[in-house]
Amino acid sequence: MERLGSREITLAKIGTPEMDRYLKDNPGQEGLFLRGIPSYVLNEIAPIFQKINYRSAQDLVLFDVGANHGVWTGAFLSVAGHKTARAELFEPLPGNQQTIAEQKDRGLYGEHASKVTVNPHGISNEAAKVTIHFDTERSGFASMASDVCHLPSRNVELKNTIDVDVFTIDEVCAKKGIKAIDVLKIDIEGFELFALQGADGMFGNRAVDVCLFEFGPHQLAHRHIFKDFYEFFTSRGYDLYKYRIGGAALIPITEYMSTYEMFDRVSMFLAHRKP
Repeated sequence: MERLGSREITLAKIGTPEMDRYLKDNPGQEGLFLRGIPSYVLNEIAPIFQKINYRSAQDLVLFDVGANHGVWTGAFLSVAGHKTARAELFEPLPGNQQTIAEQKDRGLYGEHASKVTVNPHGISNEAAKVTIHFDTERSGFASMASDVCHLPSRNVELKNTIDVDVFTIDEVCAKKGIKAIDVLKIDIEGFELFALQGADGMFGNRAVDVCLFEFGPHQLAHRHIFKDFYEFFTSRGYDLYKYRIGGAALIPITEYMSTYEMFDRVSMFLAHRKP
């Protein structure tokens, strides 16, 4: 999904006088300051800052699980790189790792490049060797769940395979000495619930502040339903929100309803740790 090429990402930083003046006149419109970033990225980044107090938050830790070409992290750092201590990217495909390196050389992460670490493995609910399916060497579509990427209006055959290592988020945090994750983004084409299960220790300790994840047709490969996600988060003390299509607002999910079981589109959800 992430296609940026060599275009630069620029943004008036959150917390600057220019941004503060704008927000005073246009409250809640952080995302409109984004320039040169695909609109879907704008709509995914901006809502996070409705749940993180960006004026006081410092030394943020970002986990980008399913980094693909690294553009999502580039967008995040353009918004809050001056308040981010480290960005851990997880991308198991060698071709995509090379793309991230090239994007980094082109200045995608700007002055924050030294904060970015690319972990060349996947994330799951246990340490293992798994087969990942992908379409091209520098894939926009890859999945550990299925050899077909089911999109709302078409299917993409994932004819190529490679065996990759996967670890749990709990294992990664223990190895790296990470005590808390401020923003956890998971976009791994149907493997999202497994990644969450592998972070049960961090969530159980309320050490993850905000988690955003995709839900849609990719979940069908493992028969995961939205209720699985709802129960995972609410049982651990998290509020859930759905992103409004075409805007940066968050819609609270106050109770489970079957209307959230939408498999004909890809939807974004956000979980936030209750105070």
